[in-house]
Amino acid sequence: MANIPANLNFKETTKFCLLAAARIAHTHNTFTKNISKQTSDLQGLIDTLFNSTASPQLDINTTLEAIKQLIPDTEDYCSSLASQAQCAAICTHYSAEYILKQDIKLAEYAIDKVLESIDIYGKHIDDLTKSELAWQNELAKIIKTRSLTLEEIRAINRHHSIPSAHPDL
Repeated sequence: MANIPANLNFKETTKFCLLAAARIAHTHNTFTKNISKQTSDLQGLIDTLFNSTASPQLDINTTLEAIKQLIPDTEDYCSSLASQAQCAAICTHYSAEYILKQDIKLAEYAIDKVLESIDIYGKHIDDLTKSELAWQNELAKIIKTRSLTLEEIRAINRHHSIPSAHPDL
């Protein structure tokens, strides 16, 4: 199980989780394009959740339901990419549940989905895992010190995205 840095408060942990979801959201977009659907709305839902920290009126339950609709059934789509897309949607779902329930276990489950996505990718697992864990440590420090704006953090975070599996594997 992933460890959430203990020194992060609720809002900081929320950012930490949503940034994790953002690092793997592109796998969901790649998956939906691969099955001839329009682009995924998962990143838009992540953006909505980022905005929820500033707008407590947001109905998290509605967002949770929208995320649930995006979770692919890996029995219908038997590929590594489908499994990664499932991780991305579930990571986002756990992050939204964390916002709603403030249960640290949900945040840990969200982070676990990023590590699972690396395992599913199946190449350079040790190096990617080491890099991801190092980024998580650095990210926690950046969030805690508030040395960068959220937009600056999100821009840097994009450089730490987890690679997508090949659609045919």
